[in-house]
Amino acid sequence: MNSIAKITIPIEKLYQTINSAEVLSAQQLIERNSYEGVAYPIENVMHYTAASNAIAEVNKAIKAIQDARKMVTGPLDAYKKELMRIESDATMPLQSFIASTKTAMLNYTQECEKQFAVEQQSATTLDELVEVGLKHDHIKGIRTIRKVRIAGEVDWLKVLGVLFGSGMYKPEDFTQNLLKAMEKCGVDSIPGIEIYEEKIQTITR
Repeated sequence: MNSIAKITIPIEKLYQTINSAEVLSAQQLIERNSYEGVAYPIENVMHYTAASNAIAEVNKAIKAIQDARKMVTGPLDAYKKELMRIESDATMPLQSFIASTKTAMLNYTQECEKQFAVEQQSATTLDELVEVGLKHDHIKGIRTIRKVRIAGEVDWLKVLGVLFGSGMYKPEDFTQNLLKAMEKCGVDSIPGIEIYEEKIQTITR
């Protein structure tokens, strides 16, 4: 088994960036242009331009901190991936054994159930029935679960109706990527679906 080398985490680089002139300048800019972090109202073109420039400067500081963090956590990410690979290599044969053993146990149980049914039918007295029950009493830990799978043409409207009606899903869960899907499929409109526009502020430099 390969050993993992000791890693060094240069966390001081993150603190250096947090305390850098770039981040300090961004913090001072925020203090001048906001009250407790909430931006002042924009009243004219000069304010608007200044706000755009301020966002760009603060974004630079954010990116600098994020880049520094990535530099610090890079060795940790690689270390974690290697540990997970070692874990997977070690547990895979164990999990495979458990899965195959459960399958063998289930097969045995099914055979016992068939035999139990036959013996029940052939029993003629109460004592014989009790004896049959005791004989198969060692079968434990078996439970039946219900699942669903597609087995033909599906009434998807009914499926959606059941999901929405149960409250387990909301229409919003399905509309997140609907506009892109409509564009990809060349669909301009769907009854009950409203396509609207919402303005967002973007910053270009």
